[in-house]
Amino acid sequence: MELVKVAIFGIATVLLAVELKGHKPVLSLILGMSGAILIMMFSLDKILKVMEQIQTVFHLLGQGTSYFMILIKVLGVTYLCQFSSGICRDAGFGNLAEQIQVFGKLYIMLSGMPILLAFIEMIQNL
Repeated sequence: MELVKVAIFGIATVLLAVELKGHKPVLSLILGMSGAILIMMFSLDKILKVMEQIQTVFHLLGQGTSYFMILIKVLGVTYLCQFSSGICRDAGFGNLAEQIQVFGKLYIMLSGMPILLAFIEMIQNL
């Protein structure tokens, strides 16, 4: 039910922002960014629940959490880059949005290097 509320809120925000865009473009931009931030705040409760589940997985894994931690970091970077580049793109700064996405991809590639190196080492030991 919460998903339906957030979806309706998002659609209503977009419709209002489109209506305002012709008369007051600055207010349209502010409304769009405010809507995105409010939806992100609605998501905080879900993020906390996910973090609790991740902690449970960490306790179950014991020693093998280093690769799982990399996965969680990559997921966080992905969501953060997508959210921030979306806001930049909506504000009309497409170049900045692209640079955020490029940085995120590079960060993810660097974060995944330990897994790649461990995989190569494992193959060499066969």
